[in-house]
Amino acid sequence: MYRSDNNDVNYPQRLCPDTPNDPYGLSSPVPGGTSAGNPPPTGPNEIWWAPYDPYQVPDGTPGAGYKNGLLSGFLGTTNHVTTFKCPIEPQWQCSYAMNYSTGSPAGQRDSFATQTSERLVVWDHRRTPGCSDSRISAPPRPPYLPFTGTSGSETHYPPRHNGRIDGMF
Repeated sequence: MYRSDNNDVNYPQRLCPDTPNDPYGLSSPVPGGTSAGNPPPTGPNEIWWAPYDPYQVPDGTPGAGYKNGLLSGFLGTTNHVTTFKCPIEPQWQCSYAMNYSTGSPAGQRDSFATQTSERLVVWDHRRTPGCSDSRISAPPRPPYLPFTGTSGSETHYPPRHNGRIDGMF
């Protein structure tokens, strides 16, 4: 958002200070299982770009692990929790995901990002506030494909807005 507030680096999908060799959690699994803490977060100081509790299931009520997101401070006095929820599917802690596929601008300097008008940074998503092909356990990670036709594609690209997608480049 305001890169000058982050040493001219784009905000990452999550910060993981408990894993200093992997500060953005790129080699760690994304909490998004069907039970709380499965897979476990990188540690108690993990914080996502949007408000989220990685110790709870994505459609569960946030608990003690809840933290405001990295971007929450830029929203002033607005209700920043509802900003990150889709009114059509309010059960998700966060209804959007930030791209952490290899080559995304997340956690990178502006000079790293190429084809900026073709790279989605944030879009409609179910379950977790980060997205890439999480079936690949470590980088390099491609985006999740296909866009349609599989049960996984409806998580990564939910068809909840009359066949359209909300996104930010």
